[in-house]
Amino acid sequence: MMPAASGPAIVARHDLVWLDAGAREALTTPLRALGNDGDADALATWLHHGRPFVVSRQPEGWRGGSDAAAPLSDWLAAGVPLPPAEGKRRLGARLSWADVVAHRAPLSLYELAESPLLPPGRSVALDRLARALETLSVTPRVFGSAAMQALTGMAYLRPDSDLDLLWRPVDAAQCRAVTGILLRWQEEEGWPVDGEMLFGEDDAVSWREWQRTASGGDGQVLVKALRSARLVSRAALMEQVAA
Repeated sequence: MMPAASGPAIVARHDLVWLDAGAREALTTPLRALGNDGDADALATWLHHGRPFVVSRQPEGWRGGSDAAAPLSDWLAAGVPLPPAEGKRRLGARLSWADVVAHRAPLSLYELAESPLLPPGRSVALDRLARALETLSVTPRVFGSAAMQALTGMAYLRPDSDLDLLWRPVDAAQCRAVTGILLRWQEEEGWPVDGEMLFGEDDAVSWREWQRTASGGDGQVLVKALRSARLVSRAALMEQVAA
């Protein structure tokens, strides 16, 4: 599932990047100097198997491809989410763009459904969900446990794991329709759905939080973006959709 090589580019949270194997020393040496051999070994193994890093929120001072007013940063903050068998820890890393050999958006729901690395029976349920959402012109991407299992072959999914979807609504009516499909699907499949709705350039809101505030008027929700996290009113987010 590794795409063609790329250089510094506009990235988003949950994007996937693969590194050249030669990046191992740069990533692990500082950890070993701190006596953190466990994390260093985990990163070395991850690189050895050619597994992807997941783009995270960028710290203050980072400049991405959309920052025309300043030089681009030559590094990228990303993480490695380890599976439950390895403590379900998330290892953070500062990656050099010079070491990045490939970059892509998260898997689509259809790509996930086609993966032979998921437990038996999951693929049929995922394909059915993808087709139902497609009738609303929604083509979600997937992050979290299911995506990581499909990407690595490691055992991430547990009985209580969520299916984390990422999609961009076009209006309030579509939001309601998607919600109806997701609620029915998770009840029928016994697989909880979560994930994020995208507004504007990269403002992401938890779908469950959006649901919890649906009957509370113009409540505020936590918005996560590539460079920030802040509270924003539901109305302000819907204005971005209508614009």
